[in-house]
Amino acid sequence: MPGHKLTTQFSIFLSIIFFVTTFFFSPNISLAADPKPATGFIYPVLGDGVTDPKQNTVDPRPGTQTHDDCEDADSATNETLWYSSGNDFGNNYCPPSLGCGWSNCYHPGEDWNLCPSGYIEDGVNVYAVANGKVVRKSTVLASGTGSGHYVTIRHDLPKEEKLSDYAFSGTTTSETFSEVYSTYAHIDTIAVEKDDIVEKGDLIGKISACCGHLHFEMKTQGENITGCSSCGYCSSEQALTDNHFLEPDKFIRAHIEGIDLFDDCQFYWDVWPDKWYFLPIMRLSCAGIIQGYPDGYYRPGNSVNRAEMIKLVVEASGAMCEGGCISDPYFSDVTDPSEWYYDYVKTAYNNGWLDHMYGCNYIPCVPAYFEPGRDASRGWIAYVIVKALGMENLSYAYPSPFDDIEYGDAGYAEAARTRWLNIFFGYENKKCNGDYTFGEVNFCYDNPINRAEAAAVVERAFLRESAYQ
Repeated sequence: MPGHKLTTQFSIFLSIIFFVTTFFFSPNISLAADPKPATGFIYPVLGDGVTDPKQNTVDPRPGTQTHDDCEDADSATNETLWYSSGNDFGNNYCPPSLGCGWSNCYHPGEDWNLCPSGYIEDGVNVYAVANGKVVRKSTVLASGTGSGHYVTIRHDLPKEEKLSDYAFSGTTTSETFSEVYSTYAHIDTIAVEKDDIVEKGDLIGKISACCGHLHFEMKTQGENITGCSSCGYCSSEQALTDNHFLEPDKFIRAHIEGIDLFDDCQFYWDVWPDKWYFLPIMRLSCAGIIQGYPDGYYRPGNSVNRAEMIKLVVEASGAMCEGGCISDPYFSDVTDPSEWYYDYVKTAYNNGWLDHMYGCNYIPCVPAYFEPGRDASRGWIAYVIVKALGMENLSYAYPSPFDDIEYGDAGYAEAARTRWLNIFFGYENKKCNGDYTFGEVNFCYDNPINRAEAAAVVERAFLRESAYQ
């Protein structure tokens, strides 16, 4: 019948429209055959104060952070402790006292956000650490057994890397890789399916009453969560590396978005893009002006002595006179040309940057002392920088930009000038002894400068196109 034929054709047409609309416009279906390259990594659980998972570059595991996600959050001894357990147990060793009843058991991942009670109250979200594809979703390990479900995501990297850069301490390997697998275990509820394409910061699932923490691991090969011995752990740290495990914290820290701008520069394990001092330290490091410690740390809070500070200023300013200096340093304690700092002090002296330090200290007149090992104070280095910039005649602000130093006080000129030049900004809401004080901005002339502050003021003074930026 014509009407029946028309109805059938119309039904087929509607079916096609429904299929096309569902397939092409459903937000839950990805048309991408492959995920976007994993060009920036984040942490899988939120760090303190972070609200946007896609910007979660604050390390959630400093050991002192507490959150109110535990079952008995009102108890001072039962708050969530966000840290890595397993990788803190004596180079990954898991002792019987912590539930590992076997010998030679080394934890292949990291356990994050442990509650002392073992139970999380309302569940904690777990997020994809980077763009990738879900290659495994397992619900074999039933919720309530202590193991929970798990998800594994493959991340395609933009370039080949060496496992040795992220391998466990004291191990060796020649393996290279261009993809990495992140695994999220002990999950109570899973929010993704196998073959889903995910982006950095997408919700993976929740951890809650089942297991009380997230077991997180990363490997260069394999889609399954697995140990390498009968206990589910590995027999040594070398066995961890041989089975393609890498240290998750090392890898994520090295791949936080922004780090890749400095691929050819020295990398520091304690200098990250979320820190205010990241850019100045990395710029000076890339220029070969500063170096870290042999263990790969910069230690931004350590103090800087006068010799080290003069080296930074001389190298950043490009004013090293080397053999062209006419006079030797004036100081009684800088007389040996074999000392590493001799030429730097000699340069600063010949350029007139240290004229506040020499003259007649006593009668009869005797040379002054430089004291190369003495901590460099903020006021001392402010004077040196003003002289090095040739800004000693710059008009300075009145009234004072700082609450602890006034017009006419000793040292006011260099403090005010460096503030006008956007080199020193002072401590907001903090007294010079570290105590909190609302509304004050203090210069703290006599306070020793630390390595982070030293890098910042030198970068502001000499590595920008203009000190006024």
